[in-house]
Amino acid sequence: MRGVLVVAGSMGRRAADYPCAMQLPRSIGARIGLVALALVVLVAGTGIVVVRKLSGNITTVDLSKQLGTRPTKSAQVMNTDAMNILIMGSDTRAGQGSGFGKVSVYGTSARSDTTLLVHLYKGHTQALVVSIPRDSLVTIPPCTLANGSTTQPWTTKFNAAFSEGGPACTIKTVEQLTGVYIDHYVVVNFLGFEKVVDAIGGVSMCLTKPVNDQKSHLTLPAGTSVLDGKTALAFVRARYTLGDGSDTARIRRQQAFLSSLVRKIKTAGVLLNPVKVYGLLDATTSALTMDPQLASLSELQSIALSLRGLKSKDLRFVTVPSTPDGSGNVVWTSKAAELWDALKTDTVWPRPGTLGFDGKPLTTDPSAVRVDLAGAASMSLRTISDSMTALGYHVGTTTTTKAPALHTSISAGTDGFEAARTLAAALGLSTVTVDPKLTGSTVMLTIGTDYRPPVTVDVNPDFHDANSTSIYGPSSGVTADNATCTQV
Repeated sequence: MRGVLVVAGSMGRRAADYPCAMQLPRSIGARIGLVALALVVLVAGTGIVVVRKLSGNITTVDLSKQLGTRPTKSAQVMNTDAMNILIMGSDTRAGQGSGFGKVSVYGTSARSDTTLLVHLYKGHTQALVVSIPRDSLVTIPPCTLANGSTTQPWTTKFNAAFSEGGPACTIKTVEQLTGVYIDHYVVVNFLGFEKVVDAIGGVSMCLTKPVNDQKSHLTLPAGTSVLDGKTALAFVRARYTLGDGSDTARIRRQQAFLSSLVRKIKTAGVLLNPVKVYGLLDATTSALTMDPQLASLSELQSIALSLRGLKSKDLRFVTVPSTPDGSGNVVWTSKAAELWDALKTDTVWPRPGTLGFDGKPLTTDPSAVRVDLAGAASMSLRTISDSMTALGYHVGTTTTTKAPALHTSISAGTDGFEAARTLAAALGLSTVTVDPKLTGSTVMLTIGTDYRPPVTVDVNPDFHDANSTSIYGPSSGVTADNATCTQV
C-alpha cells in the first residue's frame, strides 16, 4: 500500500551528521513523536514518509500544466484546511532521477499497483484513506504527456493511467472520475518501502494460517512474525496465490499491514530513539516525488503541526465500493458516488443517518421491522397501524387492552433489539426494554396516552457496526489501531 508521515524540525540525512543526537532529552523525542508520524500510509509495494526536509532532499515536479480543467472546490471546503492528497506507488526500483520529464519511463517500466486518496478532514483530527483498485474498469481521459503530445481517451484498467501517462494522467483520471479536487500528490517507490520497514526494525504481522507463495517466495507461519523490508514487500504485493487472488483481497492485506506499521512507528521504541527517527527519514526522503507546494518547508511544517491531534483510531482505511465484473475487472457501484460526494463536501462516509437513543446510527430499515401493537380501543389502533404501514413498517397482531397505558413503550427480545432502536427513533422514545421472554425479531409497541405519530428516520444499512463510535461507518474499514490477525 503506501505511507505518509509528516515531521517537523530540521533533520538531516544521517544520525552521524548530528553528533549530539543521542543527547536529545526525552521531552524533545516525545514532541518529535507527536508531530512526526501523524499520518503513515503504505502504498502497494512502496512506503512514503513526508518530512520537513533540507532543501533538495525530496524531488519536486510541477504537473499543473498537464492537468487541464480541474474540479471546483465546494463551499464546504473552500477556505478550510480540509485537503486531498493522492499517493501513487511506482513499482520501479530505480531512483527517481530528474522526475517525470521522460514519458518513456512510464510507458515501459513503471506501473502503479496501488493508488490512495487521503482525505484530511477539517481540523485534521480525522482522516479517511481510500484505496482505488488497480483493476477498476474506467475511462481514462485525454492526457497531456511531458513531451506535449496528447493521448486519446480509452476504457481500460485504472493503473494504465500511470503506466501510460505518469502521475499527471493518474491525477487527471481521478479528478474526472470523482469530481474530487486533488490538493497535493506524492509518488513513492519500492526501495523506499523496504528501507522504511528495515529502519524501524521490522513490522509484526499476525496471520490466521500459514503462507507459502511460490511466486513471491514468501513463506510465513500462522501466528505472529516480524517481517523485514524484503519480506514485507513480498507480503503486500503477493496476489494470485493468496486468498481469492483478487486485487481487493490484496488491498485488505495491505491495509492490515499498514495498521501494524503505524502502531510500530508510534511506539516509544521508535519515536523516542533519535537514531531510529533519523534512520527512518534518511531511508525514505530520497524515494519521494511530490508537488512543489507540498514539498515546501512552510507547507510541510503547517501540515505536521496540524496533525498532532490525529489518533490511530481516527485514521481509517476503506476501498472504493466496487464489485467484480466476471472478466478480471472491477466496476464501481453506486455507493462510490456517495463516497466522492462526502469527500467533496468534507462530510462523513458512509453517512451515519439518524442516531438512535443510544447515540449510535440505526442499522435496520423500517421495511425489516415487524411490530405488534397493544393499546386501548380509544387509542385508534387502526389509524396508528395505517400510519406505520405507510412508513414501511410491517404491523402484525393488534391487542386491545381495557385501559390505555400512561406511557408509550417498546419491548423486544435480543434478536429484535436493532429493529426496536429504529422504531424508538421514529417515535421519539429514549428507551427500549429487552424482554428475554420475547423470541424472534418482532417488536412489541404498547400505545400510551403520550403517543406521537412516527416520523421518517434515515437508516444507513451500510453502517454494519452498530457498536462502533467511529464517524466513518462500516466495520469493513480498517483503522490504524486495528490489531486483529489477518486472513490470507
